[in-house]
Amino acid sequence: MEGQAHLRPQAAERQHDDVHAEVRTGPRGEKAPPELGRHAGEPRRHLPREDLGACDDCSRRRVDVNGDRCRLGPGCHHRNDLKLTAVKHVATGVGVAVALLLAGAYVLQADDSPLLAAIPPAPAGQQIAAPTLGGADTGGREYFIKRRDMVPVGAPVIRVPILMYHYIRTPPSTRADPLGFRLSVAPAVFEAQMDWLHANGYHPVNLNQVRAYFGGAQALPSRPVVITLDDGYQDLYTTAFPILEAHGFTAVAYIVSGFVGRSGYVSRDELLAMDRAGIEIGSHTVDHADLARTSPGRVTYELVESKRWLEQLVGHPVVDFAYPSGKFNPQTIDAVRRAGYGTAVTTAEYPLTHSLVDRYTWSRVRVGGSEPMPEFIANLGVSMPSITVVKLSIVGPPLDRGQQPGA
Repeated sequence: MEGQAHLRPQAAERQHDDVHAEVRTGPRGEKAPPELGRHAGEPRRHLPREDLGACDDCSRRRVDVNGDRCRLGPGCHHRNDLKLTAVKHVATGVGVAVALLLAGAYVLQADDSPLLAAIPPAPAGQQIAAPTLGGADTGGREYFIKRRDMVPVGAPVIRVPILMYHYIRTPPSTRADPLGFRLSVAPAVFEAQMDWLHANGYHPVNLNQVRAYFGGAQALPSRPVVITLDDGYQDLYTTAFPILEAHGFTAVAYIVSGFVGRSGYVSRDELLAMDRAGIEIGSHTVDHADLARTSPGRVTYELVESKRWLEQLVGHPVVDFAYPSGKFNPQTIDAVRRAGYGTAVTTAEYPLTHSLVDRYTWSRVRVGGSEPMPEFIANLGVSMPSITVVKLSIVGPPLDRGQQPGA
Protein backbone atom coordinates (compact mmCIF):
# COMPACT_ATOMS: atom_id res chain seq x y z
CA MET A 1 0.00 0.00 0.00
CA GLU A 2 1.23 3.45 -0.79
CA GLY A 3 2.26 5.46 2.28
CA GLN A 4 0.16 8.39 3.32
CA ALA A 5 1.31 11.59 4.98
CA HIS A 6 0.45 11.72 8.67
CA LEU A 7 -2.21 14.38 8.97
CA ARG A 8 -3.82 15.28 12.25
CA PRO A 9 -5.63 18.64 11.98
CA GLN A 10 -7.61 19.92 14.90
CA ALA A 11 -11.21 18.82 14.85
CA ALA A 12 -13.66 21.40 13.64
CA GLU A 13 -16.52 22.53 15.83
CA ARG A 14 -19.62 20.91 14.47
CA GLN A 15 -22.84 20.59 16.41
CA HIS A 16 -26.04 18.97 15.34
CA ASP A 17 -27.78 22.10 16.53
CA ASP A 18 -26.02 24.01 13.76
CA VAL A 19 -28.27 23.04 10.89
CA HIS A 20 -30.58 24.68 8.41
CA ALA A 21 -34.15 25.11 9.59
CA GLU A 22 -36.23 24.61 6.48
CA VAL A 23 -38.05 21.33 6.10
CA ARG A 24 -36.01 18.66 4.36
CA THR A 25 -38.30 16.50 2.27
CA GLY A 26 -36.25 15.65 -0.76
CA PRO A 27 -33.44 16.65 -3.08
CA ARG A 28 -32.20 20.22 -3.24
CA GLY A 29 -34.16 20.90 -6.43
CA GLU A 30 -34.34 19.77 -9.99
CA LYS A 31 -30.94 21.13 -10.89
CA ALA A 32 -28.05 19.14 -9.47
CA PRO A 33 -25.77 21.20 -7.18
CA PRO A 34 -22.41 22.07 -8.71
CA GLU A 35 -19.41 19.97 -7.92
CA LEU A 36 -17.19 21.27 -5.19
CA GLY A 37 -13.44 21.46 -5.34
CA ARG A 38 -10.98 20.63 -2.61
CA HIS A 39 -11.71 23.77 -0.61
CA ALA A 40 -15.32 24.36 -1.58
CA GLY A 41 -17.74 24.30 1.34
CA GLU A 42 -14.91 24.68 3.84
CA PRO A 43 -15.53 23.21 7.29
CA ARG A 44 -16.48 25.69 9.97
CA ARG A 45 -13.05 25.84 11.46
CA HIS A 46 -12.05 27.96 8.48
CA LEU A 47 -14.74 30.58 9.12
CA PRO A 48 -13.99 33.66 11.24
CA ARG A 49 -15.92 34.69 14.32
CA GLU A 50 -17.78 37.88 13.51
CA ASP A 51 -18.75 40.58 16.02
CA LEU A 52 -21.94 42.25 14.84
CA GLY A 53 -21.65 45.07 17.36
CA ALA A 54 -24.43 46.51 19.46
CA CYS A 55 -27.98 45.22 19.27
CA ASP A 56 -29.18 48.55 17.90
CA ASP A 57 -27.95 47.25 14.56
CA CYS A 58 -29.15 43.67 15.04
CA SER A 59 -32.62 44.42 16.39
CA ARG A 60 -33.85 45.93 13.16
CA ARG A 61 -33.30 42.64 11.41
CA ARG A 62 -35.68 39.69 11.03
CA VAL A 63 -35.29 36.19 12.41
CA ASP A 64 -34.20 34.01 9.50
CA VAL A 65 -35.79 30.58 9.74
CA ASN A 66 -32.91 29.24 7.68
CA GLY A 67 -30.56 30.16 10.51
CA ASP A 68 -29.39 28.43 13.61
CA ARG A 69 -28.53 30.50 16.65
CA CYS A 70 -29.34 33.97 17.90
CA ARG A 71 -28.20 35.91 20.96
CA LEU A 72 -30.82 38.24 22.47
CA GLY A 73 -29.93 41.27 24.55
CA PRO A 74 -27.11 43.83 24.48
CA GLY A 75 -24.09 42.89 22.45
CA CYS A 76 -25.02 40.51 19.64
CA HIS A 77 -22.55 38.02 18.25
CA HIS A 78 -22.74 35.84 15.19
CA ARG A 79 -21.02 32.45 15.54
CA ASN A 80 -19.17 31.30 12.46
CA ASP A 81 -21.57 30.73 9.54
CA LEU A 82 -24.73 30.89 11.63
CA LYS A 83 -27.40 33.12 10.13
CA LEU A 84 -29.87 33.92 12.91
CA THR A 85 -29.94 37.63 13.78
CA ALA A 86 -30.75 39.09 17.17
CA VAL A 87 -34.13 39.68 18.74
CA LYS A 88 -34.26 42.90 20.81
CA HIS A 89 -34.45 43.00 24.63
CA VAL A 90 -36.63 40.31 26.28
CA ALA A 91 -36.86 40.76 30.03
CA THR A 92 -37.92 37.51 31.65
CA GLY A 93 -38.45 33.83 30.97
CA VAL A 94 -42.15 34.55 30.61
CA GLY A 95 -41.39 37.42 28.27
CA VAL A 96 -39.29 35.14 26.13
CA ALA A 97 -42.10 32.59 26.07
CA VAL A 98 -44.45 35.31 24.81
CA ALA A 99 -41.91 36.25 22.16
CA LEU A 100 -41.68 32.66 20.97
CA LEU A 101 -45.46 32.37 20.88
CA LEU A 102 -45.62 35.52 18.79
CA ALA A 103 -43.11 33.91 16.46
CA GLY A 104 -45.43 30.94 15.96
CA ALA A 105 -43.64 28.57 18.33
CA TYR A 106 -45.23 26.32 20.92
CA VAL A 107 -43.45 26.77 24.26
CA LEU A 108 -43.06 23.60 26.27
CA GLN A 109 -41.38 25.19 29.29
CA ALA A 110 -41.20 28.81 30.50
CA ASP A 111 -38.78 29.41 33.34
CA ASP A 112 -35.06 30.01 33.90
CA SER A 113 -34.07 26.60 32.54
CA PRO A 114 -33.64 26.10 28.77
CA LEU A 115 -36.86 26.41 26.85
CA LEU A 116 -37.80 23.95 24.18
CA ALA A 117 -40.36 24.74 21.52
CA ALA A 118 -41.50 22.86 18.46
CA ILE A 119 -42.64 24.92 15.52
CA PRO A 120 -44.40 23.75 12.39
CA PRO A 121 -42.18 23.39 9.32
CA ALA A 122 -41.91 26.65 7.38
CA PRO A 123 -42.02 26.75 3.60
CA ALA A 124 -38.65 27.24 1.98
CA GLY A 125 -37.54 30.86 2.13
CA GLN A 126 -40.23 32.00 4.60
CA GLN A 127 -39.07 34.26 7.41
CA ILE A 128 -40.58 34.94 10.82
CA ALA A 129 -40.43 38.56 12.00
CA ALA A 130 -38.53 39.07 15.23
CA PRO A 131 -40.95 39.97 18.06
CA THR A 132 -39.65 42.68 20.39
CA LEU A 133 -40.48 43.96 23.84
CA GLY A 134 -38.89 47.39 23.48
CA GLY A 135 -37.28 49.02 26.48
CA ALA A 136 -37.41 45.94 28.71
CA ASP A 137 -34.59 45.45 31.20
CA THR A 138 -32.70 42.20 30.68
CA GLY A 139 -31.20 42.28 34.19
CA GLY A 140 -27.84 41.15 32.85
CA ARG A 141 -29.33 38.03 31.33
CA GLU A 142 -28.62 36.90 27.78
CA TYR A 143 -30.86 34.73 25.64
CA PHE A 144 -29.71 32.30 22.95
CA ILE A 145 -31.98 30.68 20.38
CA LYS A 146 -30.99 27.51 18.56
CA ARG A 147 -33.01 26.04 15.75
CA ARG A 148 -32.47 22.37 15.07
CA ASP A 149 -33.92 20.21 12.34
CA MET A 150 -34.41 16.59 13.35
CA VAL A 151 -36.08 13.36 12.33
CA PRO A 152 -38.46 12.62 15.22
CA VAL A 153 -38.49 9.15 16.74
CA GLY A 154 -41.21 6.70 15.88
CA ALA A 155 -40.66 5.74 12.25
CA PRO A 156 -40.41 1.93 11.91
CA VAL A 157 -38.56 2.31 8.58
CA ILE A 158 -35.95 4.98 7.89
CA ARG A 159 -34.23 6.23 4.74
CA VAL A 160 -30.59 6.67 5.73
CA PRO A 161 -27.89 6.02 3.12
CA ILE A 162 -24.97 3.96 4.46
CA LEU A 163 -21.90 4.80 2.38
CA MET A 164 -19.27 2.09 1.92
CA TYR A 165 -15.58 2.97 1.49
CA HIS A 166 -12.43 0.86 1.55
CA TYR A 167 -9.11 2.51 0.60
CA ILE A 168 -8.73 6.30 0.72
CA ARG A 169 -5.60 6.56 -1.41
CA THR A 170 -4.36 7.29 -4.89
CA PRO A 171 -5.91 4.45 -6.93
CA PRO A 172 -3.46 1.94 -8.43
CA SER A 173 -3.51 1.19 -12.13
CA THR A 174 -6.34 -0.99 -13.35
CA ARG A 175 -3.83 -3.32 -15.02
CA ALA A 176 -1.65 -3.87 -11.95
CA ASP A 177 -4.45 -4.11 -9.38
CA PRO A 178 -7.98 -4.06 -10.84
CA LEU A 179 -9.65 -4.93 -7.52
CA GLY A 180 -7.61 -2.33 -5.63
CA PHE A 181 -8.58 0.26 -8.22
CA ARG A 182 -12.28 -0.45 -7.72
CA LEU A 183 -11.92 -0.22 -3.95
CA SER A 184 -9.91 3.02 -3.90
CA VAL A 185 -11.13 6.59 -3.54
CA ALA A 186 -8.55 9.33 -4.06
CA PRO A 187 -8.06 11.59 -0.99
CA ALA A 188 -9.07 14.70 -2.96
CA VAL A 189 -12.27 12.98 -4.11
CA PHE A 190 -13.09 11.82 -0.57
CA GLU A 191 -12.52 15.33 0.75
CA ALA A 192 -14.71 16.85 -1.97
CA GLN A 193 -17.49 14.40 -1.09
CA MET A 194 -17.23 15.31 2.61
CA ASP A 195 -17.22 19.01 1.64
CA TRP A 196 -20.43 18.49 -0.31
CA LEU A 197 -22.16 16.64 2.53
CA HIS A 198 -21.13 19.37 4.97
CA ALA A 199 -22.20 22.24 2.70
CA ASN A 200 -25.58 20.67 1.95
CA GLY A 201 -26.72 20.00 5.49
CA TYR A 202 -26.03 16.27 5.78
CA HIS A 203 -25.24 14.97 9.24
CA PRO A 204 -23.19 11.76 9.54
CA VAL A 205 -24.29 9.48 12.35
CA ASN A 206 -22.98 6.13 13.50
CA LEU A 207 -24.96 2.96 13.97
CA ASN A 208 -25.13 3.41 17.74
CA GLN A 209 -27.23 6.50 17.01
CA VAL A 210 -29.38 4.61 14.52
CA ARG A 211 -30.08 1.89 17.09
CA ALA A 212 -30.89 4.55 19.69
CA TYR A 213 -33.38 6.02 17.23
CA PHE A 214 -35.12 2.69 16.73
CA GLY A 215 -35.16 2.23 20.51
CA GLY A 216 -36.94 5.56 20.93
CA ALA A 217 -34.04 7.05 22.89
CA GLN A 218 -33.10 9.91 20.56
CA ALA A 219 -34.06 11.60 17.33
CA LEU A 220 -31.79 11.68 14.30
CA PRO A 221 -30.44 14.94 12.89
CA SER A 222 -31.82 16.14 9.58
CA ARG A 223 -30.41 14.48 6.46
CA PRO A 224 -28.68 11.67 8.34
CA VAL A 225 -26.04 9.60 6.56
CA VAL A 226 -23.72 6.81 7.76
CA ILE A 227 -20.11 6.69 6.55
CA THR A 228 -18.46 3.26 6.80
CA LEU A 229 -14.89 2.24 5.99
CA ASP A 230 -14.01 -1.44 5.71
CA ASP A 231 -10.94 -3.53 6.56
CA GLY A 232 -8.89 -1.07 8.66
CA TYR A 233 -6.23 -0.11 6.14
CA GLN A 234 -3.48 2.29 7.21
CA ASP A 235 -5.01 5.15 5.23
CA LEU A 236 -8.12 4.89 7.39
CA TYR A 237 -6.07 6.60 10.10
CA THR A 238 -3.58 8.67 8.11
CA THR A 239 -5.95 10.03 5.44
CA ALA A 240 -9.66 9.41 6.05
CA PHE A 241 -9.64 10.11 9.79
CA PRO A 242 -8.10 13.62 9.55
CA ILE A 243 -10.59 14.60 6.83
CA LEU A 244 -13.49 13.32 8.93
CA GLU A 245 -12.18 15.17 11.99
CA ALA A 246 -11.80 18.41 10.04
CA HIS A 247 -15.48 18.24 9.11
CA GLY A 248 -16.63 17.15 12.56
CA PHE A 249 -17.94 13.88 11.11
CA THR A 250 -18.33 10.53 12.78
CA ALA A 251 -18.08 7.22 10.91
CA VAL A 252 -18.04 3.45 11.41
CA ALA A 253 -14.75 1.59 10.90
CA TYR A 254 -15.13 -2.16 10.31
CA ILE A 255 -11.91 -3.77 11.52
CA VAL A 256 -10.44 -7.18 10.69
CA SER A 257 -9.06 -7.87 14.15
CA GLY A 258 -6.36 -10.29 13.02
CA PHE A 259 -4.90 -7.66 10.67
CA VAL A 260 -4.44 -4.92 13.28
CA GLY A 261 -0.76 -4.02 13.58
CA ARG A 262 0.26 -5.65 10.30
CA SER A 263 2.01 -3.67 7.60
CA GLY A 264 -0.54 -1.62 5.67
CA TYR A 265 -3.15 -1.73 8.45
CA VAL A 266 -3.96 0.39 11.49
CA SER A 267 -2.19 -0.22 14.78
CA ARG A 268 -3.76 -0.75 18.19
CA ASP A 269 -2.90 2.81 19.26
CA GLU A 270 -4.38 4.26 16.08
CA LEU A 271 -7.54 2.26 16.57
CA LEU A 272 -7.83 3.51 20.14
CA ALA A 273 -7.28 7.12 19.05
CA MET A 274 -10.11 6.88 16.53
CA ASP A 275 -12.42 5.21 19.03
CA ARG A 276 -11.79 7.97 21.58
CA ALA A 277 -12.40 10.61 18.91
CA GLY A 278 -15.90 9.25 18.21
CA ILE A 279 -15.34 6.86 15.33
CA GLU A 280 -17.43 3.76 15.99
CA ILE A 281 -15.47 0.51 15.78
CA GLY A 282 -17.24 -2.47 14.24
CA SER A 283 -16.17 -6.06 13.58
CA HIS A 284 -15.18 -7.50 10.19
CA THR A 285 -14.16 -10.99 11.47
CA VAL A 286 -10.68 -12.17 12.49
CA ASP A 287 -9.28 -13.06 9.06
CA HIS A 288 -11.75 -11.61 6.53
CA ALA A 289 -13.20 -15.10 6.06
CA ASP A 290 -15.91 -16.02 3.56
CA LEU A 291 -18.64 -16.83 6.07
CA ALA A 292 -20.93 -18.35 3.45
CA ARG A 293 -18.36 -21.09 2.70
CA THR A 294 -16.90 -21.65 6.15
CA SER A 295 -17.79 -24.41 8.61
CA PRO A 296 -20.21 -23.48 11.41
CA GLY A 297 -17.48 -23.80 14.01
CA ARG A 298 -15.18 -21.48 12.09
CA VAL A 299 -17.98 -18.97 11.55
CA THR A 300 -18.61 -18.85 15.29
CA TYR A 301 -14.90 -18.33 15.97
CA GLU A 302 -14.59 -15.50 13.42
CA LEU A 303 -17.59 -13.70 14.88
CA VAL A 304 -17.01 -14.23 18.59
CA GLU A 305 -13.23 -13.85 18.69
CA SER A 306 -13.11 -10.63 16.65
CA LYS A 307 -15.81 -9.14 18.87
CA ARG A 308 -14.02 -10.19 22.04
CA TRP A 309 -10.63 -8.86 20.88
CA LEU A 310 -11.98 -5.49 19.81
CA GLU A 311 -14.02 -5.07 22.98
CA GLN A 312 -10.99 -5.85 25.11
CA LEU A 313 -9.03 -3.19 23.22
CA VAL A 314 -11.55 -0.33 23.25
CA GLY A 315 -13.13 -1.19 26.59
CA HIS A 316 -16.78 -1.16 25.56
CA PRO A 317 -19.22 -3.31 23.57
CA VAL A 318 -18.73 -3.76 19.82
CA VAL A 319 -22.13 -4.57 18.37
CA ASP A 320 -21.92 -3.79 14.65
CA PHE A 321 -20.71 -6.23 12.02
CA ALA A 322 -19.91 -6.18 8.30
CA TYR A 323 -19.93 -9.40 6.25
CA PRO A 324 -16.55 -9.80 4.48
CA SER A 325 -17.11 -9.31 0.75
CA GLY A 326 -20.82 -9.19 1.55
CA LYS A 327 -21.06 -13.00 1.64
CA PHE A 328 -23.54 -14.64 3.98
CA ASN A 329 -26.44 -17.10 4.15
CA PRO A 330 -29.33 -17.65 6.58
CA GLN A 331 -27.11 -19.68 8.90
CA THR A 332 -24.56 -16.84 8.95
CA ILE A 333 -27.21 -14.30 9.90
CA ASP A 334 -28.33 -16.50 12.78
CA ALA A 335 -24.72 -16.89 13.94
CA VAL A 336 -24.23 -13.10 13.88
CA ARG A 337 -27.31 -12.66 16.05
CA ARG A 338 -26.23 -15.36 18.50
CA ALA A 339 -22.74 -13.83 18.75
CA GLY A 340 -24.30 -10.71 20.27
CA TYR A 341 -24.23 -8.21 17.41
CA GLY A 342 -27.05 -5.71 17.14
CA THR A 343 -26.79 -4.91 13.43
CA ALA A 344 -24.92 -6.10 10.36
CA VAL A 345 -24.30 -4.53 6.96
CA THR A 346 -23.85 -6.10 3.55
CA THR A 347 -22.47 -4.93 0.20
CA ALA A 348 -25.92 -4.96 -1.42
CA GLU A 349 -26.81 -1.46 -2.63
CA TYR A 350 -30.59 -1.64 -2.28
CA PRO A 351 -32.92 -0.86 -0.65
CA LEU A 352 -31.89 2.47 0.92
CA THR A 353 -34.43 1.92 3.69
CA HIS A 354 -33.65 0.17 6.96
CA SER A 355 -35.67 -1.23 9.85
CA LEU A 356 -35.27 -3.48 12.87
CA VAL A 357 -36.80 -6.32 10.87
CA ASP A 358 -33.83 -6.42 8.47
CA ARG A 359 -31.17 -5.14 10.88
CA TYR A 360 -28.77 -7.99 10.02
CA THR A 361 -28.84 -7.29 6.28
CA TRP A 362 -28.70 -3.51 5.98
CA SER A 363 -27.64 -2.40 2.52
CA ARG A 364 -24.88 0.10 1.72
CA VAL A 365 -24.09 2.49 -1.11
CA ARG A 366 -20.75 1.54 -2.65
CA VAL A 367 -18.42 4.50 -3.28
CA GLY A 368 -15.77 3.49 -5.78
CA GLY A 369 -14.23 6.89 -6.42
CA SER A 370 -14.61 6.86 -10.19
CA GLU A 371 -18.20 8.14 -10.18
CA PRO A 372 -18.69 11.88 -10.86
CA MET A 373 -20.11 14.10 -8.13
CA PRO A 374 -23.66 14.18 -9.61
CA GLU A 375 -23.76 10.37 -9.41
CA PHE A 376 -22.49 10.42 -5.82
CA ILE A 377 -25.25 12.89 -4.95
CA ALA A 378 -27.96 10.90 -6.75
CA ASN A 379 -26.90 7.71 -4.94
CA LEU A 380 -27.76 9.33 -1.60
CA GLY A 381 -31.44 9.13 -2.50
CA VAL A 382 -34.25 11.20 -1.02
CA SER A 383 -33.72 12.53 2.51
CA MET A 384 -36.21 11.81 5.28
CA PRO A 385 -38.60 14.61 6.25
CA SER A 386 -37.56 16.57 9.33
CA ILE A 387 -39.20 18.92 11.81
CA THR A 388 -37.81 22.10 13.33
CA VAL A 389 -37.24 22.43 17.07
CA VAL A 390 -36.39 25.72 18.77
CA LYS A 391 -34.37 25.75 21.99
CA LEU A 392 -33.90 28.86 24.10
CA SER A 393 -31.02 29.07 26.59
CA ILE A 394 -30.76 31.79 29.24
CA VAL A 395 -27.33 32.86 30.45
CA GLY A 396 -26.72 35.24 33.33
CA PRO A 397 -28.01 36.04 36.83
CA PRO A 398 -31.12 34.07 37.86
CA LEU A 399 -34.35 36.03 37.68
CA ASP A 400 -35.61 37.33 41.01
CA ARG A 401 -39.14 35.96 41.09
CA GLY A 402 -40.23 38.79 43.36
CA GLN A 403 -38.94 41.48 41.02
CA GLN A 404 -41.25 42.89 38.41
CA PRO A 405 -39.89 43.19 34.85
CA GLY A 406 -38.41 46.62 34.31
CA ALA A 407 -38.52 47.49 38.03
